[in-house]
Amino acid sequence: MERLTNNQAFRAAVLQYLPDLSPWPGVPKTGYPVKTAVGDDGDLKLGFPFSGPRFHAFEDGTILDTVTCRMWVANPNLCGTPIAVDGVAAELNWEDAINACNDLNYAGHTDWRLPNIKELMSLFFIMETGQHIDYNFFTVYNWYYWSSTTYHGDTLGAWCTEWIYGLSYIATKEESELLVLPVRGMPWHC
Repeated sequence: MERLTNNQAFRAAVLQYLPDLSPWPGVPKTGYPVKTAVGDDGDLKLGFPFSGPRFHAFEDGTILDTVTCRMWVANPNLCGTPIAVDGVAAELNWEDAINACNDLNYAGHTDWRLPNIKELMSLFFIMETGQHIDYNFFTVYNWYYWSSTTYHGDTLGAWCTEWIYGLSYIATKEESELLVLPVRGMPWHC
């Protein structure tokens, strides 16, 4: 019997609790451009097809994702206190992250919120450079970002994601070292 590496064991333990993306319509293509094996993502290029650029940057500092019809803050460093202090993203605990997004008045909108884990994961975009978010549009740190999704295995935890490896994790809600990327749902279709 073959033993799992520590990394494989971790993935097997965590991935079983990751919310399923399959019932979510419009899951975008990853953007991975290279075929390395028959049937891999670079070969099949499965996912929601979109024409033209996926993201549209507005002059007010927001980004429209034309696949998911979500509007994102392009650079959270510009949001002001408590999301950013003196132009630097602030590290928040989960409850403060939710409140900060709910209270945000940015670019003429007051309906910002902390995204759920599926919304954050929808931004994963694999590029040839190894990036996991499109830095042509987003100014984010290679650090952990809160989602509003509580971990069902232990309600003291919540899902978060990071752009270094393009992975999602569970953090305790009391941790105060995570950042936020506010989102708002669009009342119209893209």
